[in-house]
Amino acid sequence: MPRKQTAKQAAAFKALALKGLLALGCTENEEGCWYALSIETIYGKLWVQPGENSVRTSFDKVPTNPNLSGASFNPYSGKWNFEFDYYKPSEASLALAIHEIRKILPRKAA
Repeated sequence: MPRKQTAKQAAAFKALALKGLLALGCTENEEGCWYALSIETIYGKLWVQPGENSVRTSFDKVPTNPNLSGASFNPYSGKWNFEFDYYKPSEASLALAIHEIRKILPRKAA
């Protein structure tokens, strides 16, 4: 059975997730908000919480047309979570989650 990541490894992965999400364009929320970050998407505000082996997100309002972007989120709950390997989450898994979130960001005018 694989060994669980150490507290130091978990904190390092969470910091890496935070860094990647901030680079994507997420902004930090007020102290006391459960979701540490948020970002505007084509569906409205997306609340984002990086974790030790996950990125958990929830839309402010459940999107009415989830097929608009090709992203694969639950069209009924408004939640969209990325769960990684509990024992050793990888940077590749994190990169895929960030790529999926990027699909729903507004296109910038050229």
